[in-house]
Amino acid sequence: MLLNSAARILKNLLVINIDDLLHTMYNRPKIAISPIMTHNNTFHEQEQLAVITLMSYTKRYHVLLSVKNLCNDEKIKLYNHLESNLHQTELVLSILFKKKYSVRISTVIDNDTSLPSENDWKRIDISILTEEREIFLTIALPLALLRLFSRKITINSDSDTIDSALRGYFINPINLFPSLKTILETFSDIELQALFNQLQKRNLLTVYQICLIVLAIPEHSLRLKRNLSTNTVHDVMDLMKKIKKIGFIRKRDLIEGIYSIEEAIYFLMRGDEVFVYSRFLRQMQDVLEMISSLELLLVKDFSQWIDEIEKNGLLYKTLTMTRESIIAKSLSSDWNRYETILGKHISERKLSSIHSLIQNKNIPFIDVLSSQATLIRNYRKIKFHALNLGDESFDYLLSRLTRTYDYSHLLLNVGWFVLSTSLKGIKKKKTVKLLEALPRPARYIVEDVLRGVINPNIIHDELQIRRARSICVKTIVSLYEDGVIHLSD
Repeated sequence: MLLNSAARILKNLLVINIDDLLHTMYNRPKIAISPIMTHNNTFHEQEQLAVITLMSYTKRYHVLLSVKNLCNDEKIKLYNHLESNLHQTELVLSILFKKKYSVRISTVIDNDTSLPSENDWKRIDISILTEEREIFLTIALPLALLRLFSRKITINSDSDTIDSALRGYFINPINLFPSLKTILETFSDIELQALFNQLQKRNLLTVYQICLIVLAIPEHSLRLKRNLSTNTVHDVMDLMKKIKKIGFIRKRDLIEGIYSIEEAIYFLMRGDEVFVYSRFLRQMQDVLEMISSLELLLVKDFSQWIDEIEKNGLLYKTLTMTRESIIAKSLSSDWNRYETILGKHISERKLSSIHSLIQNKNIPFIDVLSSQATLIRNYRKIKFHALNLGDESFDYLLSRLTRTYDYSHLLLNVGWFVLSTSLKGIKKKKTVKLLEALPRPARYIVEDVLRGVINPNIIHDELQIRRARSICVKTIVSLYEDGVIHLSD
């Protein structure tokens, strides 16, 4: 993987906000990151800075950080930064693996700790080029830690195999989806109160749903009570009495109720709210955009994309929609070839203006890739916009989704209510593939909506159904244009 996306993800996970620190310590440092590589003796030429230990109930993993060309004050700043972000790493790890993790840092490994053999390590090298010198930071990872993301990773796996396996984990949005039980175990009281407050303020957490939490996760009922307002606690106690009088609540009801809360939390964290996990989600979005950009270019060579755009008569429109700086960077890899093609569609003056932006300049390869992907996405937007797809196209587009997690992307972009509403009235055989692809809790809710158990009035509201389908169509098209999901021909 040319963008070393897996290494960037792990860097964001294990040394959170490290780029922010480096930009405060140095003036415009140039930061480069290696792929995840096999460990070798070069590691021993560096000075060990810290040992970060990740612990679950049954396992522990040591991540070793070493540095080169760092002065003492810089080492102290870096160590203090790592120490101050341990709680963030705990939260992100716990949510990712749906299991409580604790994290600690030290300068040495415990004497009674046995480390994996030298061959059972992988590493990431980070180069920081400052005005004065080049600094190196190495993150050494035990193989067992990488295998939490994918069992396909072995000691013999090369960098591309590891990158592909880790990308596969993060591309599936369900793996980034929060578990309410884990949140109750790992969030501090202040964080939990802020989360509940935001959910209630936006009408995303009802008294009935809180009752379902108490019934589904009773071991955390005291935490709930401690972090909800007195009025809410009284309302919950009153409703719990009524629920006990009415009688039986199905396990399926609890699963559906907890999922609806988790989905609300996911949407909240994915937005502008300030939560620890929110920042990680936004960082992940940046990395996933890089991944989808590269995948667009792997479908066919960029020159083939240009040929297709020209053949379909959309090159002028695509160029008009794209900033000149993006056009220039995207064509910089073979300007002489593309200049001839562009000359057929734009004025000589504009062509000269575009060329001036890259003339005698060394454009970083990652900027070239990113610009090429932007131009291709603009073309796909124009192409799909010309189709003028409306709500009537929903079942057609649904049938063209190709990968299991494409359905999850749709679900987690529109939510269970919009998705289930849009499926009302569609033949059952056309929904089978989608329902089988959805995670169990979401599938239960969608199935119960379609059976009329949940929101039975929707079937009589044709306007609401058409509106929901229109939202789904726009979302599928948008995800396709960005390269996040695939559509079959």
